[in-house]
Amino acid sequence: MDGINYSCAYDSLFVILYHIWNIDPSRWTTNFTEINQDYLGALAAGFNKVLEGTLTLENVRDELRHDLHNLDPIKFPMGKTGASVGQLTFEMLKHEENNAVAEIICSDCGNAYEVDDTLGYVLHASDPIPASTSKWIGSIQKPSTEICGGCSGEMIEHVSYAEVPKIIILEYPYCNTETSHKVKFVVNGEEVLLSLRGIIYHGDNHFTSRVFSYEGKVWFHNGITTKNKCIEDGQLDDKSNNDLRYYQDQELVLAVYSQL
Repeated sequence: MDGINYSCAYDSLFVILYHIWNIDPSRWTTNFTEINQDYLGALAAGFNKVLEGTLTLENVRDELRHDLHNLDPIKFPMGKTGASVGQLTFEMLKHEENNAVAEIICSDCGNAYEVDDTLGYVLHASDPIPASTSKWIGSIQKPSTEICGGCSGEMIEHVSYAEVPKIIILEYPYCNTETSHKVKFVVNGEEVLLSLRGIIYHGDNHFTSRVFSYEGKVWFHNGITTKNKCIEDGQLDDKSNNDLRYYQDQELVLAVYSQL
């Protein structure tokens, strides 16, 4: 994902986050800020100024773009030099406090114990490739360097969120993973569904996005052709997995899910 017009990566992500936030600005400002204050919280503050009429979405984008450039000018360059939408989403949704529980299990003798852990809100596909986003969420693993104290066998680390996340972004470019319309979390016996709210596509050195409303409407956004507007693009229930995987000559790289 190199050689990208940087602002289109921002635009594609921000349009999805804005439509999630705009459903209930007060609640989602709190949700965004709880993930992190520096970037997602700042984005919510900017969105509030858009509602007040004191800033435009372009102003909000440019301010955060400048802040990220100051953080790391190599990863987040200005102008039209290369950038990664994956790195952008990772930084925007970075969370450094413990929010997960890891069960570390010996693959040989079954010895197991739990520890507090940190699990980001941006998850990247890795081997084995998940069959669907729903199955992926139900089987999150992280590599473990631990050795079993009982039999010296290898340990496997299964990780789950301590609380159901309000929002999660899955990165799985060039995988055959089926994009679920909803993903289910079960935490402490609580079952919560997160709905597909957006997809970011990449192709021909450009990012575009689709936005999915809670009512199931699909909207398409392209910063070059649709500018600051979205155009209606049918109903989610009418879209096959292949329809979601591709938009014209572009392919899915990220899928965004959130609670109602």
